[in-house]
Amino acid sequence: MSMSDSVSEASSATPLQVKDESISPRWAGSKEDAETFNLIHWVGVTRDNTLMAFYGTQDSKISKIADRLLKKEAKTGWDYYTYAVQSQKRLVHAVKFHIYERRAFPVGKRVKLRGLAHNTFLNGMAVRILEYHPDTDKYLIRPTIPLPEERKLSSTGQLLVKSEHLLAETTWDDYIVWSFCAVFNGKKLKETDICTFVEKLVFLSEEFRATDAWKQSGKMSCQTEFGPILKAQIDLFCEMGREAFHDHSLELSNEIVAHNLFLLSKGSEYKSPAEKAREQSLSEATPSVSTANSTSNSF
Repeated sequence: MSMSDSVSEASSATPLQVKDESISPRWAGSKEDAETFNLIHWVGVTRDNTLMAFYGTQDSKISKIADRLLKKEAKTGWDYYTYAVQSQKRLVHAVKFHIYERRAFPVGKRVKLRGLAHNTFLNGMAVRILEYHPDTDKYLIRPTIPLPEERKLSSTGQLLVKSEHLLAETTWDDYIVWSFCAVFNGKKLKETDICTFVEKLVFLSEEFRATDAWKQSGKMSCQTEFGPILKAQIDLFCEMGREAFHDHSLELSNEIVAHNLFLLSKGSEYKSPAEKAREQSLSEATPSVSTANSTSNSF
């Protein structure tokens, strides 16, 4: 393939050249499509690499970049990429933001407790999950074997335990990973601008992500519900720019990154050395908003 037909995705570390002739050097979208997506070309939300909803241009090159972006391995927070469409002498940038969410034990599940904050007789004991209260993040549990009289938890044999102190077999090392992806015009938008835009999507999706439908449904299952919201936010950004998102100062995303690191550090207490090394490498590879990491492939 000639250089005029290539798209590159450059890395600040080691540039990677990968050829792919499936991308046309021409814009496939209409003039109206190009105007609509002049600043933000494509946005999408995934759960564990399953695309839940998206909105974006029909341009084949952007679609290919979005596909590549969705397949990138999850980091602990922000991840940045820069694609150079050499035939058009223009840059296409992309950003991906990750949210780690600990999976709650389903009601009725039998689990074995370990590593409680206070070393009590409950350590190593099998219990049944009776209820889960997401507002307080607490479980109502019951031991599955009879307790000695002096160790009865209550008249019903039940106990309310903070889940933060309940380190059971899958509490800290089993996650849902949400990803918010955006492909944007790198010449007209700063990274802080697009991060502010993505953070608002995180905020708007918070209630949706708490539902069973979002946590359990399949590919594109939330398109009807959330696709119009993505469209509305792109339209708003194109009309008003960053001013429309001035309430979002990246404080929320900074808190999320800190929580991601907390969950991963808790999970590492029960992981093998190889698993710990892998998560450490992911943590070190995650850039901040001010230090973008980009990767480059030639198509």
